[in-house]
Amino acid sequence: MLEAPLIIVVLTPFVLGFLLAWTFAVVGQVKSKAVIGKRNRVIASLEEDVERLKPRTKLTESSVGVDSH
Repeated sequence: MLEAPLIIVVLTPFVLGFLLAWTFAVVGQVKSKAVIGKRNRVIASLEEDVERLKPRTKLTESSVGVDSH
């Protein structure tokens, strides 16, 4: 029969669980950063579209509320 110190029997599953959880967390962060980057690019593109589609009007004295009397 295999005998091992109690500390190894207790800490080994703890360390393996910690490493597994850390790996999942890192993968999740990498995926989240990729999604955020993609969405930021889409937002920037849409903002450019909004600026391009805004009507270009000149301000005149009557449009800013100045009386010409």
